[in-house]
Amino acid sequence: MNFWQDVPFSERVQLYGVHHILFILSVIVIVSLFVWKLGTVKERFETVRKLFIGVSTVQVIVLYSWSVFELGFSLEAGLPIHLCRISTLLGLWFLITKNTKIFHALFYTSVFALVAIFYPVNVHPIYTHIIGYSYQISHIMILLVWILGVFVYGYRPNLKTMSKVFLIFIGVVLLVWQFNYFVGNGEYLYLRGDVNRPFFKEMHDLLWIFLVLVVSYIVMLLMTLPFMKRGDKDASIGE
Repeated sequence: MNFWQDVPFSERVQLYGVHHILFILSVIVIVSLFVWKLGTVKERFETVRKLFIGVSTVQVIVLYSWSVFELGFSLEAGLPIHLCRISTLLGLWFLITKNTKIFHALFYTSVFALVAIFYPVNVHPIYTHIIGYSYQISHIMILLVWILGVFVYGYRPNLKTMSKVFLIFIGVVLLVWQFNYFVGNGEYLYLRGDVNRPFFKEMHDLLWIFLVLVVSYIVMLLMTLPFMKRGDKDASIGE
């Protein structure tokens, strides 16, 4: 298998196969060590921040270089519209600018990195392909940046900002859904039943979108309430 060349779907990561299990274990180990050493991270935050900027920048360059030179960069799949890619870019923006307002969106979009870790869709082999490494690094970085924002910078969500983010999310989902048809076989956010949707492929698009929005709202609410219970006075950080 070529380390750079695109591979067919049949040779990509199998759900809970060897590559997938090793990926999950690596995420658990690295994130656990990061949380364990969070005190040291706080003391050396600037060093950690610069390291993260370097790692994320290289990962993004590799991903889009591969997309351009190997796939010819298609509008159907090459744009940074998937939530994991959006989270990666928002995280990089946060690291560079230290602007916690970005976390109004990043706090919630990062949760989709967890979904992608436990249910990867058409992912290249993680330890034998450059995009497999890119996938692994990007999802680990998303989680680590989320931890930085919440436990180092002290970001706290609230119901008001959650509601605004959710309304924007509804608009984004509907726009992306139509964009997928506009560009042809667009697969962004996996909204089309005939193009790469991981669940309920036979379900009508609108019913699927409704289900996605309901589940997303519940998840966002469950993410918000525990932090508010720690003290509503902290909930306005970043506004």
